[in-house]
Amino acid sequence: MVQGLLEQILNEEKLNIWFEANRGRQYTGELLFSTVVALMLEVVCQMRASVYGQYC
Repeated sequence: MVQGLLEQILNEEKLNIWFEANRGRQYTGELLFSTVVALMLEVVCQMRASVYGQYC
């Protein structure tokens, strides 16, 4: 249930818009900001053991 709530709140499109509006000197490289957030959420919610294990 928490995962569904976080997915609704941290909508991929909204996160990318928020990043573009507030990025300052940051830039978008190979990964979008929303992808990094999704990876970190899976690790924090203990769905994956590590970011590396999820990304590869």
